[in-house]
Amino acid sequence: MRLTDDLIGDLRYGTRFYRKNPGFASVIVVDGMSVVGAGLLAAYPAAIWMGHLASSRLFGVAPADAGVLAESFSLLLAVTLVAVWLPARRAARIDPIDALRLG
Repeated sequence: MRLTDDLIGDLRYGTRFYRKNPGFASVIVVDGMSVVGAGLLAAYPAAIWMGHLASSRLFGVAPADAGVLAESFSLLLAVTLVAVWLPARRAARIDPIDALRLG
């Protein structure tokens, strides 16, 4: 029973932390966006290289067209922001103890 009491105490501490820090969802969003940002930095050279490999099939677009790369990376960032923000906002509204009771 000692382990259960410790777990309940930790959950109550986490609930108090959540209530004192309403920007908790922003921490989740920043973490998710940082992973995607790192992936985009790693993907940029690969996108340039793949553009050169596919240059015979590109019509009217240079293999390293900055506009096309910026648009595609911006679209990916926007979709990722929505995909990270919506679940983070929903998770931030739920009390952790209630979530464990429902689960």
